[in-house]
Amino acid sequence: MTIKQRALQHIINVRTSEVSKIQALANKVQIRAFSIPEISHAQANYSAAIWASKGNEKDANLIKAKADFEKVLKANNLSLDKLYPNDVICDKCKDACIVNGVICSCSVKTYIDALRKESGLMPDSFTFSDDNLKCVKDSKTKEVLEKAYHQMSVFVNKYPNVKKNTFVFSGLTGTGKTCLSQAVANGLLEKGFSVKYVSAFAFNNAMIAVHTAPIESRNDLISDYLTCDLLVIDDLGTEPITRNVTLEYLYLVLSTRQEKNLSTIISTNLDGDGIMTRYQERIFSRLTSKAFSLSYNFEGIDLRKI
Repeated sequence: MTIKQRALQHIINVRTSEVSKIQALANKVQIRAFSIPEISHAQANYSAAIWASKGNEKDANLIKAKADFEKVLKANNLSLDKLYPNDVICDKCKDACIVNGVICSCSVKTYIDALRKESGLMPDSFTFSDDNLKCVKDSKTKEVLEKAYHQMSVFVNKYPNVKKNTFVFSGLTGTGKTCLSQAVANGLLEKGFSVKYVSAFAFNNAMIAVHTAPIESRNDLISDYLTCDLLVIDDLGTEPITRNVTLEYLYLVLSTRQEKNLSTIISTNLDGDGIMTRYQERIFSRLTSKAFSLSYNFEGIDLRKI
């Protein structure tokens, strides 16, 4: 299952659980209510009147029987709504959680929460907020960050109708690469797109797990990295190079995602020459392709030391 499929299954499970709780509570209320003779008698008269009226809601006997039934229920701190709750929680989707192929408004928050849980992002991760740039005093650094933030916020707003799908954020430690990566990830999550956010070290370990797994299990293990709307690999270049894994699987993931027009963000302390030396021509060409990629060079001083 993809991340989106698991999130969808989650909201369906949540709704099923909610409906079950309502039904279980209604059953308890009914058992208690019908143990009271006057309620049981009034309900029997009401049911008989419904049958006799043949669906005519204006039938005088039906109207009286219903009024008598409601009067008895009220005297016992009950109502028809408590006794017979609605069959569905959401009239719009009839509790299917989807309307015309789109997540119903009743389940959007639960769906996004499920996507966020799957993403690997921490709750306090960065967003597109002006506060992110307020601490930047160096004018050159701020100018670079403001331009990058603006362009990537446009990317989020237009997604998935975008021309570029691969972004390389390069620069020294503490220059804002991770902050912007997280902001983009959070922006897409809020729009209901799936995100996988991992460090380069964690990504490498995941690919080792794929490489060493039984063949029949490999597709499931790598699926999230090949199918999520946005993959973020943070701090590329800090992971150890594992023979037959690091370069091979990074290339596989990048090339597959570009061909599927899925978005990828790579943040790294390496410059172009460093990427070329460490990851060789095939990966370098994927990360610098004019058809797919866009690079940002984050210049300036370490913002964490300000």
